[in-house]
Amino acid sequence: MAIELKQSLKLSQQLVMTPQLQQAIKLLQLNRIELAQHCQNELLENPILEEFDLRMDMPDDEQTKEKLDRANNEQILRCMPIRNKEPKTSTGKIT
Repeated sequence: MAIELKQSLKLSQQLVMTPQLQQAIKLLQLNRIELAQHCQNELLENPILEEFDLRMDMPDDEQTKEKLDRANNEQILRCMPIRNKEPKTSTGKIT
């Protein structure tokens, strides 16, 4: 009576193309004009969708725009590394 041991392992990987993934791939292939036309068509076909203009929330007066620009510039500068502007001096003697 012989005892036989077997062990097997099966590994597989597959990509499921969900409707959302298919739509994302389709939209990412469009250029800017085609994307605008596609969005316009979707707005016309679907009454639930609304067009939203991001510029509506932007300030109109120049002083507020300048303050926002300065704040953005300061934020960018805070993210930049600080460089030492002093020249490096060597520790060895010059002869």
